[in-house]
Formats: sequence, C-alpha cells, structure tokens
Amino acid sequence: MTQPSKKPRGEGAIRNTQNFKQTITKTRRTLKIDTQKTRAKLLKSLQEQFDIADKFAKDDSLTPKQRRFWMRISAYIGQVMNSLAKGFDESKISRQLDEWERMILEGNGEETEKTEAYMA
Repeated sequence: MTQPSKKPRGEGAIRNTQNFKQTITKTRRTLKIDTQKTRAKLLKSLQEQFDIADKFAKDDSLTPKQRRFWMRISAYIGQVMNSLAKGFDESKISRQLDEWERMILEGNGEETEKTEAYMA
C-alpha cells in the first residue's frame, strides 16, 4: 500500500488542521459518555463543522477544486450525522471520524489564504 503524498503546509494550514484534529479528538471523548447526551453533543458538534464546510463549499471566491473539497467534507459530515440520527454505533462512528480526519489531512494543502483567515 502506498502512502499518500504529503502536501506542503503553511503555518495557517497547519493551524487549521490542528483545529479540525482537536474537534475530532473532542468528538471522540464525547463518544465515551452517556448515549443520549453523547448523541446530542455529537450532533451539535457535527452541525457546527457542517455549517463551516458548507459555507466554504458555497463560497464563489474559492476555486472550483477548493469548493469541491469542501462539498466533499460537508457531504461526509452529513453522512456521519445521518448515521448518528438513525442509531448509535460507537465503532462505526469512530471509523467515520477516522475517515473524516484522513480527508482533512489529505486536503489540507488545498486551503486558500481566505480559508485560513476564516478558520483562525
């Protein structure tokens, strides 16, 4: 299996990656608490991340490639939210969080200065 190529990252891109990774880590911790409370907290956290990604996906000042990246992220977050709303499967959600983190790390080199400034 080949390793994904590492894309160059500026300071802002690294900060954005750290922000998303912190959110994912926070979400994982939340996953370990009471099921109903967890479901509500996870949905709130995911909704916030979805709103951010959706805003970038609709931003006409970004390139089509950058907008597609954010559309992909928002669609994936929506899938996670849908899975969570249908039922609570901790191991499945954990796998989906792993995939989300991988997507963020792979696409991080695609961010623009505008994205970096917005996330700061």
